[in-house]
Amino acid sequence: TGVLFCFLLTWLFRYILGLLVYVMLILLEVLIVAGGLLLLQAASTITANPDQYSLYTDYVVAIRVAAGVCFGLAVVYFLLLFFFIKRIRIAIQVLKIASKVMITTPSVILVPLVMLVGVIAATVWCGLTAAYLQSSARLVVEDLAITDPITNNTFVIPASHLSREQDLGTYMQLYNFFGFLWTVGIVNAMSFMTISFVAVMYYFSTVGEDKRAPVGAVFIGLCLTIRYHLGT
Repeated sequence: TGVLFCFLLTWLFRYILGLLVYVMLILLEVLIVAGGLLLLQAASTITANPDQYSLYTDYVVAIRVAAGVCFGLAVVYFLLLFFFIKRIRIAIQVLKIASKVMITTPSVILVPLVMLVGVIAATVWCGLTAAYLQSSARLVVEDLAITDPITNNTFVIPASHLSREQDLGTYMQLYNFFGFLWTVGIVNAMSFMTISFVAVMYYFSTVGEDKRAPVGAVFIGLCLTIRYHLGT
């Protein structure tokens, strides 16, 4: 269900992405201005009813300053939108192209799912390893001398106990934690690199709008990642 929803949402992005971006940008501006107006209204209410809001009369100036900061941020945000409108349009077009990659190559949606399975497997493995390390110990056998209080005879019997080497255990836990972070990082990086290869193959497939990634683009991208980009 989640995969189908993501695919449908990606398909809709081709048609409503620009509208969504502009609506979100405008809503953020409205929220900033509304926050300033609410703060001014709160300061006015406290000033008009000092007896009812006696606990907040000392904060009237701070509330008005916060309202002024909100209005200042709204002005700065509006100016940024005005001067960067061309770049915003370019970003929208880039996102639309990215949505076309997923539409023409639906199998690319499987890459995050495989990554999720890998992360879950690494989490389970490292969790079990941490549990075993935490419960590990070394069996130590020593002679135990026991004196009979009546006959004063001393008996020596073998005894054993568990000895935990705390320093070594701590270092092993740190090593296990580092291994977990490294594994999750490389799985995440491989998924991003694979998707990037698919996008590159789509973009350079042909000239014009009728672009399409080759058959098996996800597998090709994964093979290229493994062959050239795994690092040490």
